[in-house]
Formats: sequence, C-alpha cells, structure tokens
Amino acid sequence: MRHSNKVLGEQLVELKAEIEGVELRFCYDHGLEPGRAAIDPRKLGPLLEKHCRQLRLELSQQQHELGMLADTAATKRWLKQQRQLLHDPAYGFDPFF
Repeated sequence: MRHSNKVLGEQLVELKAEIEGVELRFCYDHGLEPGRAAIDPRKLGPLLEKHCRQLRLELSQQQHELGMLADTAATKRWLKQQRQLLHDPAYGFDPFF
C-alpha cells in the first residue's frame, strides 16, 4: 500500500509539472501572463476579443500600407518622410548608435 501511494504521489508530481508546462505554453502562445488567473475561462472571452481587435487593426494598417506601396508616388513620399525622421534630432533615433 505504501509503495502504491509513493508511486501515485510521484505520478501526481509529474502530471502537475506537465500541466504547468502546457499552461505556460498556452499563456505564451496567446500573450497571457502565466498563472491560473490568466486561464480562467470567464476571462478568456474578453481577452480573445481584445486580441482579435488588435489583429484586425494591424491587418487594416498593413492593408493600408500595401495599398500605399501600390502607389509609386505615395511610396516615394513615405520613404522621404522616413528618411527625414531618421535625421530629425527630435525623433530621438541615432542610426549609428
């Protein structure tokens, strides 16, 4: 009986470690803070909705930029603005730092 309890205890420790690893990967994959509170099903819905909104915004921005790249004149204006920003001290970017 003691031996069985010991084996079961060891298996329990291994399973808990495996669950923790799965939870950590899930949190990492979905941009959540690790911990049991992050995986609360009641909180996942709003978090996933927020994530979807962010992805839609990024997609919209990328589609806008892609459309701009199709317009040669707009692309040249954008590149010129980017060059000016690189050399603008107020921008705070030193390309040689």
